[in-house]
Amino acid sequence: MSSRGVWDYEKAGQIRSEFQKQYYKDLETNEVLVLRPFGRDKLAYSVLDTSIEWAILDQEVEEFMGYKVQAATANYAGRSYTAWFTTEIPIPDGPHVFHGLPGLIVDVYDTDKHFRFQLEGVEKPEEETIWKIPEYKSIENVKEYNRLYANDRKQAEVNTVERIRSGKTEILNNSTGEAMTVEEYLIWNRKRNSREHINEMELD
Repeated sequence: MSSRGVWDYEKAGQIRSEFQKQYYKDLETNEVLVLRPFGRDKLAYSVLDTSIEWAILDQEVEEFMGYKVQAATANYAGRSYTAWFTTEIPIPDGPHVFHGLPGLIVDVYDTDKHFRFQLEGVEKPEEETIWKIPEYKSIENVKEYNRLYANDRKQAEVNTVERIRSGKTEILNNSTGEAMTVEEYLIWNRKRNSREHINEMELD
């Protein structure tokens, strides 16, 4: 019989967040390919995001790491963001999915300050790196992707329940050190996968 400890995020004072997606941008078409592997065959599914509509703020230019920067705001996936960009680095790109401003985004954060990306430095590589997009199965839209992902999570839960009942797996309760019953596992698993417990970056 095998055992696996379960990290208690609530006890540790943490909120679960997942950064398992990979983002590939086409700066010429303003398209972002989002890949996330899941499923029994570990296939990567894709969701095509549209370009972000930025509103550049008419305010005094500030400095960040010696660069003159200007602010812009946008809404993306259920959150409001402020981004600081510099035209001194004329690359319309930035971290994560953020892109489309007339310069490099060096600092971007959401209104609640739950997520923030900041530039740490700029350097030119000695050799050019060519990134290859892995093979993936294309999904039409985010709604279809979410449906498939939810089905995958449900099937994973069913598989775990079967393994617990057959004695092949034990899920330990970190608070008591004892093996969970099927009922206890279902309550724990559904709570940890709920929107209230996972602080996901994309809310919709």
